[in-house]
Order: sequence, then structure tokens, then C-alpha cells
Amino acid sequence: QFEQFTAKQLSIPVTVILPPEEAESLRDKIRNEHGIADVVNALSNIDAEKAEATIPADEEAVKTLIRDTVGFEILNTVVRRNMQDCVNLQFGKLITHRLSQRTSFGSSLGSSLGTPSSVDASCIGSLSFSMGGK
Repeated sequence: QFEQFTAKQLSIPVTVILPPEEAESLRDKIRNEHGIADVVNALSNIDAEKAEATIPADEEAVKTLIRDTVGFEILNTVVRRNMQDCVNLQFGKLITHRLSQRTSFGSSLGSSLGTPSSVDASCIGSLSFSMGGK
């Protein structure tokens, strides 16, 4: 998460790329009756302060750096926006795919664009719906 903020500070564009399984899981959530609420809940619960590192000393060093610079609230906002962009992209792919199935023009266009699962390399990280800070 801190890497996303650092990239933002340095004006380096951040693109979140979901592995195909995660992208499909996200689209499944969106299709579900309560899916949008689950996605909003997951994005709302991003909390870098709860994130854990494999090496405790690294975790403390990064958290100290965050506290001493931007703070967790701003970092969480940046991460939330990046993840929201990813969700928006996946939702757009789902809509495009569904539209292409309903129209003859869209069907030929959709086949040239690929199905949502074939173009997932555009939404670096894994979004899971137990996001609570990791």
C-alpha cells in the first residue's frame, strides 16, 4: 500500500492488475445481489495500519515512515482510489461483455476485444473481499 502512495507522490501512474482468478471473483461479486455492497464494504475497510509484513522489523519501519510522513488516513485514501479504479475497470468490462452478447455489432466488436477474463491484465496486487488491510 505504501508503494502505491510513493508512486503517487512521484507522479508515477499506478495500475492495479488482478490475476484472472481474482478478476473473475470480483466480477462474480458484482453479479451477486449483494455484490456491490460487498465491494463498497471492502473498499471502505482498507486500513494500512492493520497491514502485516512477513518481517516484523520491516512492518514497524514502514508504519513509522507512514506515520512520520503522510499518515494512514491519506495513504488509505490513495489505496482506496487505486482499488476503486480497478473495480470500475472490471465493472466496465462486465458491462461491455454483456452488451456484446446482446447486439450483433457488439458481438463482432466483443470478439475482437476479447472476453473480460482475457483482458484482465489491466486492473499490481490482489483484491480480496477480506481486504481489512492486507
